[in-house]
Amino acid sequence: MIFYYLIIWFSAVPNQPWFGAQLGGNGFTVFKYVGLLAFLYSLGYVAIRGRIPRLFGTWQARFFAALVVLALISYVVFSDKTNVFVSPLMSYLSFVFMFFVTMALVDSLRRLQYSVLAIIGALAVASLYLLREWQKSGFQSGYRAGWVSGDANYFGANAILALALGYFLLRTKIPRVQKIFCLICTILTAMALVVSASRGAFLGICFCAVFVFMRSKRKAQFIAAGLIMGALLVVSPNSPIQRILHPQYGDVSSTEAHKALFLAGVKVFAEHPITGVGLGRFKETMDQMGLFQKRGGYIAHDVYVEYAAEMGILGILLFVSILISTYFSLERVRREARKKGDEFFFAATSGMQTGLIGFCVASMFLSAEYQKTFWVVIFLSAAIPSLFHARYRQLERSKDLESTNVGSSRWRHEEPKSDFVHARFGRI
Repeated sequence: MIFYYLIIWFSAVPNQPWFGAQLGGNGFTVFKYVGLLAFLYSLGYVAIRGRIPRLFGTWQARFFAALVVLALISYVVFSDKTNVFVSPLMSYLSFVFMFFVTMALVDSLRRLQYSVLAIIGALAVASLYLLREWQKSGFQSGYRAGWVSGDANYFGANAILALALGYFLLRTKIPRVQKIFCLICTILTAMALVVSASRGAFLGICFCAVFVFMRSKRKAQFIAAGLIMGALLVVSPNSPIQRILHPQYGDVSSTEAHKALFLAGVKVFAEHPITGVGLGRFKETMDQMGLFQKRGGYIAHDVYVEYAAEMGILGILLFVSILISTYFSLERVRREARKKGDEFFFAATSGMQTGLIGFCVASMFLSAEYQKTFWVVIFLSAAIPSLFHARYRQLERSKDLESTNVGSSRWRHEEPKSDFVHARFGRI
């Protein structure tokens, strides 16, 4: 299982010199070798247990499988196949392995808990790298850190996922050590998100805040906290609000480039609406069509436009279907968890829903379809329903067994305990 946690960790620091170092050429890095070890371990784990995981029990898993098939067809038919090992198709194949590993290994409540903590911790480590880069720049105003943890904008989108999980877990009755861990990680990630100065991530956080506010029963406290955070962002020397209120030349240039890329992407899609131009051919097609020549070949900087342009109407529909089905799958478990008073499942599903909304908004300004942390959350959401129902089926069986023990003075089988779950359900 340690290999799986390493995958989550490495996903948050894609440019770490050791983990990203190539071994053997053809784009094979330490990260990919660890992923291969995790896949082999998961195969052995499934063989020993003698039970194949229910891979396609959720709609998001089915839509993901269809998207992978479409990506494969698009690459074979349209794309340049000179080096498959460094192509976008290899990313999809790695996601397939990651999906299987997740469904095979995350088969218990405790493993799900540790996986959620791993996401929160991984983004905190990435935050430390980003804060260190800003410190090395002399805390320079306007400096956009983001090397080890990736581009500042991509870091911001991933940070939203971890912040949402951390926020909801901190509202539950978890052990003190884990609460301190979540608190420290959440503070570090929030600080790094401010320093990253990502306007797209800031907009995503705003949508998350509105989403949580609409569900909250303590709106006055939430508004007060929001005003305090807004004031801190305004006075911070390096924040997205500063870039919005006082844009520099690079900020204005970036905004204009995003507009041009959006219009160019829409034009590419309009000319190839059915099949798209082929997986990974967005930049090449823009060059061929004479679009956005001023800055050279660029990705779309909009995940929805890039899916539509590269894989046509079916590609964008499948990706959006993954997002929608993930949200509603989490919502079903969230409602049941609330009825049963299960704090952890309620917090985990609420956090994933909130983070997903923020990530989707931030992805309107990013080509974020290859962000591994995002796909980890999607795959965990596919594992959650079966884990939740198995937990309560076990509880039902335990109660049935106890009801047959005539004369027993007390229950011999109790509800499965969890470090996160307590008998009394706190308000979240």
